Amino acid sequence: MKKLMLNLTALLGAALLLVSPALAQPKKVAIANMGPHGSLEQVIAGFKQALADKGFADGTGVVYDYSHCNFDPNLIPQVLTKLESGKPDVIVTITTPMTQAAVKIVRDQSIPIVFAPVTDPIAGGLVPDWEHGSARFVGASNLQSMEAVLGLAKKLLGEVKSFGMLYNPGDANDID
Repeated sequence: MKKLMLNLTALLGAALLLVSPALAQPKKVAIANMGPHGSLEQVIAGFKQALADKGFADGTGVVYDYSHCNFDPNLIPQVLTKLESGKPDVIVTITTPMTQAAVKIVRDQSIPIVFAPVTDPIAGGLVPDWEHGSARFVGASNLQSMEAVLGLAKKLLGEVKSFGMLYNPGDANDID
């Protein structure tokens, strides 16, 4: 009986040795960014910090695969395809154009995608409404209240005859 228990213990120990590396595998997080920019890097740093606060420290509980297209939209497909080929557990897309491209380019439907900052994910065709993510996408918006922006401008500038705001007609979020 002792011999059987020793054999079972040895077998169990061997099984745990084989299984524990799989259990200890860090999660792979792919980050697709438009390019190096201070505010976008802050979004990434905040995401990483939030994961670290939940026990997923860089290099132990999670590993990151970061790529960007240096603000060249023509390179977005290459960035997303490269990151997808690494078989990540999740892809984080930074900016509206990167996220919208991920909808079409990332073919593995089992990979969840977290976006940030997307100004209007509803107008961008990513989620159905402000209360729900899609079956595959969820994220954070940086949409600002125009009333608050104009109110602050009025406070800062006083009474002015005209007020202009820059926008990009090529970005769906700037058209609305």
